[in-house]
Amino acid sequence: MAIWIGSYPALELSRNRLRMMFRQYAGQSQLQSPMGRWMSVWGWSSFRARERQRALLIEFFSRHEILSSILCQAAQEGISQELITRYSELRSWLIVRYHRIRPLIRPYLGEWVGPLDPCEELFAPDNLEAVINAPYGITYASQTSQAVQLCRKMLEIDADH
Repeated sequence: MAIWIGSYPALELSRNRLRMMFRQYAGQSQLQSPMGRWMSVWGWSSFRARERQRALLIEFFSRHEILSSILCQAAQEGISQELITRYSELRSWLIVRYHRIRPLIRPYLGEWVGPLDPCEELFAPDNLEAVINAPYGITYASQTSQAVQLCRKMLEIDADH
């Protein structure tokens, strides 16, 4: 099991070995890895936070695909009550959680004008018609899809380490 602290591989240990280390060093503020690096015990909680953030990002990828399909379907076939309902549900989820995803996705978005990034522009309006009829709608949908794909590739690369 590989554990990452920051961007460095800290340990390559089995679960039993990790348990033994925690018991052995429970009262100390630092652990020394077999590689000789010192790390804070608090790094373990940041590892869990990173895993939660990763799970949230994976969920975001899935929801973004659904949002993209809703926008494409609404642009091609027109806006239906079903699409409005699905958009509202996705919008509610994104509004609550996007602030935690924003720092991870923004580096892949490129340039934009205005206070909201292209991804936020897709769910900021409270109705689907406003997004579909906005002059930036198609451009931002394409831009965010590319950003999500790049971010997904980077996440897969990071998982291999």
